[in-house]
Amino acid sequence: MDVIPKVSGLASVFRRLAQVAPRNSWVARRVGVLRHSLSGPLCAGVLISASLGCNGTKRQSDSDQRQAEQRSVAMGQEAANAYFTVRVLNTKVCTAGPRWPSPPGLKKISVELELQARSATEVPANPFYATLIDDKGRRFESTMAGCSPVLEGTTLSNGAIARGWVTFDVPESAIGQTVLYQPALVGIQPEQAELQLL
Repeated sequence: MDVIPKVSGLASVFRRLAQVAPRNSWVARRVGVLRHSLSGPLCAGVLISASLGCNGTKRQSDSDQRQAEQRSVAMGQEAANAYFTVRVLNTKVCTAGPRWPSPPGLKKISVELELQARSATEVPANPFYATLIDDKGRRFESTMAGCSPVLEGTTLSNGAIARGWVTFDVPESAIGQTVLYQPALVGIQPEQAELQLL
């Protein structure tokens, strides 16, 4: 079937749409709704293809890894910039139940994040802006099923807080080391937060 190849890049398409659409536009609101309402075979296809690496896991370069180590904060501490703070509250391996099992050889690592806006600039809280880096430097995008409650897609400003779990399908042998969170901020160069998990 050609369904899986067609939907394997769906998360990336939604992420790009969220970056280019004006924050309060009809497109931005619909993208948020679509990302969190997919279910059934379409969503399963996205999960399977992403888990098998159709979106690919990119190896982190040595220079990128050195920079990440220099800027990362320890688990439980806040990574902060002018627009938001984010911290890791907890991590665990979880299951999403019989409806969304991990493919053979993979496990679900979930990270509980707390995000807070620091200004009037709208900051999106969304699992699709998170990336996990493992102990071998491989990068993994978040998946749609995992621990609950999930980090819900919303926008924050003026001190508002969002909290929830973000899940990644990774090889059984992988050890999560760092989570990157880089939301799209309208009219502002992207700000990235890097958080250690160990």
